[in-house]
Amino acid sequence: MFRVILILLSFISFSLSETTSESETLVPNITRLKPSVPTFLEKNREQLENFSLHYYHDKEQKLNIDTIQDIKFDKQTSNKFTFGYLTGDIWFKLTLRNQSQNSNFIFYLTESFFHEVNFFEAHQNSWTKQSSGLELFLKNSDRKNINPSFSFTIEPQSSKTFYIQFHTKPHTKGVSYGEFKIFTQQAFSYQNIFSDHLLYLFYFGTLFFILLFNLFLFIVLKDSIYIYYVGYIFFTAVYVLSYSGLIYPMGLAPWRDEFSISILLFAIFFTFFLTKLLNTKFYLPWIDRILHFSLITSIVSIPLILLYYDPWFNIITKGVTLLIPLLIYASIYLFIKGHISVKYYIVALVVYLLSMISLSLMTQGLIENSDMNHYAFIYGSYFEIIFFAFVLANRFYNIQNEIIMIKEQNEQILEAKVKNRTIKIRGLLKEKELLLREVYHRVKNNFQMVIGLLWIEASSNKNSEREQAFLELINRIKSMSLIHQYLLDSNTYSEIQSEEYLLKIIEETEQIYSKHNIRIDKEIDHCILEMNQAMALAVIVNEVLTNAVKHYHQQKKCHIYFSLKKQNSDIIMTIKDNGLGFLPNEHSNGFGLKMIKQFAKKLKYSHFEFSFDGGTKFVLSFKYVT
Repeated sequence: MFRVILILLSFISFSLSETTSESETLVPNITRLKPSVPTFLEKNREQLENFSLHYYHDKEQKLNIDTIQDIKFDKQTSNKFTFGYLTGDIWFKLTLRNQSQNSNFIFYLTESFFHEVNFFEAHQNSWTKQSSGLELFLKNSDRKNINPSFSFTIEPQSSKTFYIQFHTKPHTKGVSYGEFKIFTQQAFSYQNIFSDHLLYLFYFGTLFFILLFNLFLFIVLKDSIYIYYVGYIFFTAVYVLSYSGLIYPMGLAPWRDEFSISILLFAIFFTFFLTKLLNTKFYLPWIDRILHFSLITSIVSIPLILLYYDPWFNIITKGVTLLIPLLIYASIYLFIKGHISVKYYIVALVVYLLSMISLSLMTQGLIENSDMNHYAFIYGSYFEIIFFAFVLANRFYNIQNEIIMIKEQNEQILEAKVKNRTIKIRGLLKEKELLLREVYHRVKNNFQMVIGLLWIEASSNKNSEREQAFLELINRIKSMSLIHQYLLDSNTYSEIQSEEYLLKIIEETEQIYSKHNIRIDKEIDHCILEMNQAMALAVIVNEVLTNAVKHYHQQKKCHIYFSLKKQNSDIIMTIKDNGLGFLPNEHSNGFGLKMIKQFAKKLKYSHFEFSFDGGTKFVLSFKYVT
């Protein structure tokens, strides 16, 4: 935040340098031209970058090209000059000796923010005046370059003296630093002057990629510190765009005042970024509240600056600079407390402050104008932005590692919980299996007890019809109890093998009717039955087989064909005998047929029918549910 003071001071002085320009030809007397030490235009040199000029400061702005010739230019400066902020005009006197074969040259000024620059060249008995400056550039849309440039001629092996005037508005301080260059007409081109801005273009290119990278980090992490840094980078770039004069050739000159708000905006975004980086909300909450309130107030006041620029811009920027002591205190406090991020910040801040001090001293004329001092702000800003980009990238890396660590810890905790839960579930499942097995065992025993009682009753009854009724009842009960016996002997309680289960039902029928001459042929496909399916099939099979035994020819052998086939997604069960035949009609009320109908409903999409053709044929189809 120290930068805010320095940049505001630079900007205030910079904004005072409004320029205008004109072009005209004067005809004064040039007989009083006094010689001076010449600068040589050497052979085979297309560009001259290191030479000296004499200068004179006209505070009262009373001199013109006629009277300036009587003034003694007793001060000298290099072509890279700096005089600080001065009121009045500055006159330069340059004598050139042409030792080359060229006669046409260009005098070029690298800075673009001068109000008015006049170039005086002697032609026979008159002075020719060429004018350039910011206002002329704004008025003349045909100009290719905003930087002042003037063409002149010197015949080979001759000398010529030129005067250059920096003219400012009356009673207004102007910035007086820059660099003169001389080119041959052939060597000079506006494309070559493009090289003067290569440093800025490199700077903007780097900022662009850092901005995109931090936008990506913000999208990934949703951490506001990255969007604060994006805002800081963006408005820093806008300020440098204005500071370098690149807004003028881009056609953005009408918005010069709006561009100056970038100073305030990048200071605001940087302060938000700094509070997040230093975590003032946690360590110094009272400072954090003051900073955020002040910054939000500044943001809300921006429309006032746009409407009434001069008063409100000064008020708001001064208000923001009053926050500097708070930030200094917070930085020192957190540094003492050993906050790692503050150490990084102080390193970047020291480098940045040194670069800004160098730039400020150069613009004030206290140190020489050199490439290092002239571009100090760019160097310092570039270092700081790159430095903080690495800090934020490291922050992203640390956050990702923390996320991975937390994820691994959560996975370990979850794995331990799942393992403990699995052990408990297995214990509960084992208990339930024991209980279920006990239930099956008790149900089976109860069925066996009932069957035993019925056998006793059937054996003591001399009536053959009643005995047959008891056998049918026993067989029905056995068919229902068989499922419990099967599940009790099985290792699974949900899947029943069709071959094994149905064979047991058929064997039980053969045992009960062992007195009869019975033969049952079987074809059973392998399929898995659910418990409800198995129970329903057991009852249906028992009823049909019992009915076949009841209605066969006594003098013949009872021959029964049983099959269970899978056909696509259906199961087809067929039971055919060679008996007398049984063809039920819709008025049949037999208990066995009712049981068949009732249990067939338990099978999905079931359908059954009886037919008579040399015996009774029963066909049942239902959907196979796996």
